[in-house]
Amino acid sequence: MKNILNFVVDLVERLFNTDERVILGSGFGLGLIPFAPGSFGTLIGVVIHWMTHYCIKVNFQYLMLFYLLLLTCIMSLLTSDYCSMYWESSDPKQFIIDEIAGYLLTVLIIGDSLNKYNAPFWKHLVVAFVLFRLCDIVKLPGAKYIDKNIHNKWGILLDDLVSAIYAGGVLRFLSIFNI
Repeated sequence: MKNILNFVVDLVERLFNTDERVILGSGFGLGLIPFAPGSFGTLIGVVIHWMTHYCIKVNFQYLMLFYLLLLTCIMSLLTSDYCSMYWESSDPKQFIIDEIAGYLLTVLIIGDSLNKYNAPFWKHLVVAFVLFRLCDIVKLPGAKYIDKNIHNKWGILLDDLVSAIYAGGVLRFLSIFNI
């Protein structure tokens, strides 16, 4: 218990002594968690998706998700150069705002295609989360090329967006054939 408390205190101290660009880029500190920072970043996208689903009228949910995706992409592009210098890496693992953008794009591509399965909404969240994380970790063609060859703010963001296109596309394809 003492180790957990020390970790939380250290995390809060680092956040309060850090530039706001680093705070945004690290997903309000979740990227500073030493294990699976990308998955924790994606969870922010899951929470945004969940809140949009339950707090926004149905007619405006996808429009709101689209605006949030654009805002997240803009924040990623505006903060990534500074964060790369701060963490001394061309694609720092602590920088997770791009994971949020990737998850949001995944759910926009999926749209309401999972609704026909009459599954509870939480299952949609889990399926989108797992498939996006899998595609992002594996780095399929396109995403792998970007990850290996584009070492700037565009590369940081685009490899996650390409992974999101794969994840969303797979789910769309499976739903067409009722799989």
